[in-house]
Amino acid sequence: MSQIEAVLSTPFPGYTRLTGDQKALACSAVMRYLFRVSKAKDLSDALQEVNPKFNSKPVRAQMVANGQLQSNVKLFAFASTTMRGLPPKAYGVDDRDGDIVQSILYRDEVLAKRLKTWAKKYQPLTPTKMNRLISDVVTDKDFIAFTKRFVLKKLMFVIRTTGSEPDDIGQDLMSWATYSIYRAYPELDSFAHAMNIAKRAVHNRGINLIMEHTTQSRQRLLKNSDGTFSGRNVPLQAILTPSFDGSPLTQCNNLVVNIAGKTVDGVSIGDVQNEADLKVSLRSIYRQLSPQYRRLMRLWAGEHDPDFSKLLKVDNDEAFEQMPRKEYLLACADFLEVTHGDARVFFHQLRDSLKDYAPKKT
Repeated sequence: MSQIEAVLSTPFPGYTRLTGDQKALACSAVMRYLFRVSKAKDLSDALQEVNPKFNSKPVRAQMVANGQLQSNVKLFAFASTTMRGLPPKAYGVDDRDGDIVQSILYRDEVLAKRLKTWAKKYQPLTPTKMNRLISDVVTDKDFIAFTKRFVLKKLMFVIRTTGSEPDDIGQDLMSWATYSIYRAYPELDSFAHAMNIAKRAVHNRGINLIMEHTTQSRQRLLKNSDGTFSGRNVPLQAILTPSFDGSPLTQCNNLVVNIAGKTVDGVSIGDVQNEADLKVSLRSIYRQLSPQYRRLMRLWAGEHDPDFSKLLKVDNDEAFEQMPRKEYLLACADFLEVTHGDARVFFHQLRDSLKDYAPKKT
């Protein structure tokens, strides 16, 4: 059976009894999610339309675990948008998956259009080139040092609690970094961009590990002033990583931190006191903005932008972390031809709207 069908049939044996049209709809939903053209809810809705007993959670788990789907089928599908008659075996893909991909690209106009748009900006990578890129990232001295620092400074409590070795935790973080690069493909501009994605994945996975050990029934963790953690029973809020426009923003909370004027290394526990209210506030603000100011808001949140990165001659999400706050904010305004006066007005409007969610200065 094909890799695409395997992620459906493994959790749902009833997949094999579906009609041809139902299978086509289910496979198309998987490919849309694989390329981040749809969200988890969209995937779930599509699967339940095929069969009410289907849901997206086990399918998504299978997609994360299926390395060949990420590293071969996805690369083949994107390459097929620009290279007609591309043999599946050239990408390590079996003929069944090749036929499914070609059928989806022919029938699914939404997915095909998005891939063709990306193909104008991003070069298709072969599995060999993709593996080389990921290898270069995870073996980079800076990335290894970053991961080790994160483990030893942030996750020692988790290590002591679970009896894990630091190297085991490090490998887990690197696995998520690898998956995140595959997940971002084809929207990869450079090695530096891939590195930034990997570092954010390490940070976010580490925070998730912390949260797994600070549930209401197992609250053991206290964040100390130096950024380390010790074991005490304290209530902790979940870390916020939503999107407020339908596109992924891995550090939406950066907007709150940036406007508050307090620089932090990523997202810290306690930055957001009420996740649900902040999501509502951000989305409400965003929907009222013009396209120009929506893009400005995304840039101020640190979302990667290829055109802005080209102007800066460095990935803008990296500049977001390294440049002085005021300099970065005004550079975003200049890029979008927003006057400094208008940018300051917008800045203060956002700050007033989000002040209740900003981290407290210490």
